[in-house]
Amino acid sequence: DIYANGKPYIASCAPVVFRLAYQGDEICEEILRVNAEALAACITTAHRSLASDATVPVILGGSINVKEAPTWTERIKNALPSSVASSVSLQILDQPPVFGALAEALRAVKAQEMESVFNDYRSVFSSTYLS
Repeated sequence: DIYANGKPYIASCAPVVFRLAYQGDEICEEILRVNAEALAACITTAHRSLASDATVPVILGGSINVKEAPTWTERIKNALPSSVASSVSLQILDQPPVFGALAEALRAVKAQEMESVFNDYRSVFSSTYLS
């Protein structure tokens, strides 16, 4: 099934992996550790390329990041080198990524006239995305 159904099928197993890791399953714990380290490596590489003295926000989106926060973000932060961990701020995306495209489209049409519509959409997207 894994090879036939690909990434979406594998991703659908993530909630089970998290649940079993929280219950102490060593294999699931290892899967989370390896993936947290991989994300930490990506964040570290991006952080180095920015070479910023300011705290850099790292926005995490997607259902796993939303549903498993703050435990998952803590795992990622713990996998970061201390020099990077102290200068990044891991944040969970509070809207689905498509909301940004909608927001920019609304702003392009008529920023001032569309502000209340924009706020209505923000509320709707947020309430459904974070639940």
